[in-house]
Formats: sequence, C-alpha cells, structure tokens
Amino acid sequence: MLCALALPLLAFLAKLFLITRVFYAHGGTVADVGFGFGDYAQNLLHGAGYRSCHTPPFTPCDPALCVYATRMPALPYLLAGLAAVAGDSLVRIAVLKAALLSLLVFGFLRLLTARVRPGPAGVLLLALALLGPQVIKHSAILDYEEGFITELMLCFGIAVGLALRDRSARGADRVQLAAVALLLAGTMYLMKTTLAPLLLLTALFALSSAEGARTRIALVACALLFVAPLGAWWSYTGAVSGRATVSSSWNGENLFRGNNPESAAIYPDVSLDRVFDSRSAELDDHRVVALGAWATRRCFADEWQWNDYYAALGRDWLQQHPGQALRFVAKKAHAFFIDVEPVPRRVSPVAGDVAYRGAERWLGILWMAVARLGALTLLGLCAWAAVRGQRRALWPIGLLLAYAAPYVAVFTWQRHVVPALVASLVVLGVQVARARHGDEAASAS
Repeated sequence: MLCALALPLLAFLAKLFLITRVFYAHGGTVADVGFGFGDYAQNLLHGAGYRSCHTPPFTPCDPALCVYATRMPALPYLLAGLAAVAGDSLVRIAVLKAALLSLLVFGFLRLLTARVRPGPAGVLLLALALLGPQVIKHSAILDYEEGFITELMLCFGIAVGLALRDRSARGADRVQLAAVALLLAGTMYLMKTTLAPLLLLTALFALSSAEGARTRIALVACALLFVAPLGAWWSYTGAVSGRATVSSSWNGENLFRGNNPESAAIYPDVSLDRVFDSRSAELDDHRVVALGAWATRRCFADEWQWNDYYAALGRDWLQQHPGQALRFVAKKAHAFFIDVEPVPRRVSPVAGDVAYRGAERWLGILWMAVARLGALTLLGLCAWAAVRGQRRALWPIGLLLAYAAPYVAVFTWQRHVVPALVASLVVLGVQVARARHGDEAASAS
C-alpha cells in the first residue's frame, strides 16, 4: 500500500524537473500559455471577462475582434486561479498545478487502497499509469488540455473501477463512486468538448449504478451532474458569443483539419497544422504533398463565420469522397488503438526533422507498447466476463469507445490517447486487486 501511495510523489518530482529544467526554464507569464488559453486566462486575471482579443486562431477582418467560445472555460479559469495564487510566472503556475493534481491523485489512491489491496501486479499497473514518460511529459504541460485531463482520467479510472467492483446489496458506495466519475467527466468536458460522448456514457453508467439503490436523490444528482456542465456552457455561449451551443467555435476548423485530402495524405507523418500554414510537406518516404496554406485564404468577420466555413468544407469532403474518408478513419483508428510511435511523427514539413530521437523516442515506444498491452488485457477480460453473463463488464469497453470516437472521427494525436491508456491501466489494476475485507476475513479464519 505504501508503494502505491508513494507514486504521486515520484510523479510530482519528475514533473518538477521537466517544469523547471525543460518546459519553462526560460520563464514566461500566463499570457504565454499556448493554443489560445493564455489570452483567456490573462483577461480573467485582470477582470476583463472570459474572452480572447489578442490571439484569435484565425485571421480576423477586424483587428479589434474578440472571440468568446474558441476554448472551453475550465482550463483558462484554472490558469487564472493558479496565477492569482502563485503569481504570473509560468514556472510557479506549473509547479502549483502539478502539486494540486498530485494531491488529487494521492486522495484517489487513498480511496482505492481503503477498499482493495493492489498487490504487486496492481502497484505495477498504477506505476505504469503514473510514471510513464508520456504521462509525465503531458501532465507537466500547461499549454493543452491533456496537461490536466491525463491525471483526471486516472482518477476517473479509479472511480469507475471501484464502482464496477462494488457488489454490496444496497450499492450506496457504488452510486457515490459513479457520481464521482460523472463529476470528473463533466469537469473534463468543460476543458474539451471532445469529452462530451464520455460525459453522456458516464451519465448512463451512473444511472445504471443507481439501479440497486434507485432513489430520487441518486437520480436527480446524476441528472444534475450531467446537465449542469452542458447547460452552463450552452447558456454562456448563447448570451455572449452569439450562438448557443454545447460545442466550441474551434471545432469547425478541427473538423476540416481531420477531414480533407491534404490531411489524409500527410497523416500520421506530419502534423495536420501544416495544412494551414504550409505549401508542401515531404513524407517519410520522400513523396512531396502539396498543401493549401488554408489560414492565408481569407479573413473572417467573427468566430462563428470561421467555424462554419471550415465545418462546411469538412462535411463536403466527407460527403463527396466517402471511400477516401473511410480509409482516413481507418488510419486514425490505427493511431488511437494500435500505433506505438509518436503521432504525429514530426511537426516540421521537412522529412527527417523528427521531434523525438534516441532514448526519448524508444522509451516512449516501449511505454506505449506496454500500456497498450494492458489496455488490450482489460478489454479482453471485460469481453470474457460479458460473455459469461456479467453485463456490467461491458462498461469499460463502452467508456473507452466513447472517449475514442471523436478522435477517430476527427483526428488523433498520441497525447489524446495517453489519458485513455492511463485510465485503462488503472481500471485493470483495480480489477486484479484483492478486496480488503476478503483478505481480512481470510486472515481472521
């Protein structure tokens, strides 16, 4: 048990090294956080509201244009809150974020070890989930959602795994654990709309967990935990951005990014961002693919015109080229479920200019291979249990597919896969652990 509880500290120390020596060694402030999050956080921190006016992700026709729904709110609000406590330094913000998430993980591990004895196999799986090189790398970052979601998915896996193990007659613990999983899913959705299918299926999982203790309170609580994050974002976007939606205005561009002939040609060799800013890309086999530099094509009057323009292009391609689109989906599914190499292989459009080399690359590939083996083992055990009549064993399979579906439909980076692998390893660890009350009863006899 002590080994399991020491894991968050080891993970925090590894992240501390990356934060102070690699990612933020050159300083910076909250405004420098990438992918549009920094400007939102900066405005929140200075009382200017939830908006971004200096770094819109497209070329605005009006230089004074502000956007209100390009990014989901949870991460900018967290960044602003951390900056309010730790100051404007990225190093301090990242360290405080890492410390708080490590404490959250520690709390969930305490919850886990209070109910089961992980044993050597369980501790090994937890160590893989917490200390993998990709896990440490992504959870140390502030610039994208997986910097937070990775560890939240670990906690989600603990809650789901324990809820599935609970076989008590009343099932009160099972309901509470499922509600915790639903709360985590709602939080993650408010970081990234891609998590909406996972939120929906987690709500159904929570309702099914309330079967043995079907009370109005349980049902109302599950309904509120599902509706609240969706309703809050829908209300905000309708009131402020000009369109009520449970999505974000960046999703139109993302739909096109993952559904066009140029992206299909360069994936997974080259980052799909190059479709927007480059005229050509050389693949690893030295074929040269012409790209449209789509970001230079036109300016936009507002964020929804931008969203709709690219969404229409993506939908048109899907309708006009279903065969090519299906082959592209197969490539994305391979990247999500099978590939162990970095995806994308490189950010640069120049062949040979890879992002990862030497030991860093091979350690990453080794962890991905082992983590995928763990995830496949979990899926196999769940499928076998379901064949034997244990229908609840299908939930981990369904939740994984709900998480994966948007990435397979749009596009998959390796950082999108890592949280799913972390959660799978944890659920598997919970399933192979021994029940504490069973051990205690055996020792007493």
